[in-house]
Amino acid sequence: MKLRLKQFVVSLSVVVTMLLLAPLTVLAETALDKTVVLALSPFDGHAVIQLPETEMQVVKIGQELEGFDAKLVDVLHDRAVFEEIVQLDSGIKVKETVWLYKAKQGKSRVQRLSKHAPEKPVYEVPVQITGKTKRKTN
Repeated sequence: MKLRLKQFVVSLSVVVTMLLLAPLTVLAETALDKTVVLALSPFDGHAVIQLPETEMQVVKIGQELEGFDAKLVDVLHDRAVFEEIVQLDSGIKVKETVWLYKAKQGKSRVQRLSKHAPEKPVYEVPVQITGKTKRKTN
């Protein structure tokens, strides 16, 4: 009975430790996340946007935003589609597709799509079995 209880406690502590050490995926906010889409014209391929701390500007398909690694790729009836190059914490640069929906109540909804899968972290959890300490890795 005591052995099963010890195994349960060890298993529970391993699970709790893994949950506490699990990285939370937090994407760095770019200036494109703070951009507001004011009007869209899918027939002309134009979007009227307001970048943070700047005036409104009209952007057409294929045009790059000055000072940003982003360009307008498509204009739909409810969103503008941008491609942005983002640098990850590991230093790798990846291209993301960013959907900026037309603003409702002053703020545009942002949705990011990336082909890059996040790196799987390596966990090392010390496990003590019958007085000996072993390292368990995934």
